[in-house]
Amino acid sequence: MPTTEQEHRVYVSFQCRDGWHCQFLEPELQTPLPRRLHFKSADKVRELIQRGNGLVDSDAQAMVNQGIEMGRGGIFLESHRGTVPKTKAIVGSNFRARILSLSVPQ
Repeated sequence: MPTTEQEHRVYVSFQCRDGWHCQFLEPELQTPLPRRLHFKSADKVRELIQRGNGLVDSDAQAMVNQGIEMGRGGIFLESHRGTVPKTKAIVGSNFRARILSLSVPQ
């Protein structure tokens, strides 16, 4: 299992309100990261979570689907040293920087 030095986590909170709004938080769930994303479809929220390694098993996928059905939810996104999330734009090796530069086509 990776140590905290090798693993970077952020929490993504999503809510349906005139589209899907996504906000990123530090792992302690108190400090928001400056980047927010807005999507027209729930499929783009699923894609964001998948690219951020959030769908680690069938339970995580079920939780995301339930959150989307309810119109709100959240999940941790993870990056392990040596793996690269499938984001469109990646800068450096810092996962938070990758999240801040994340771009999923609308």
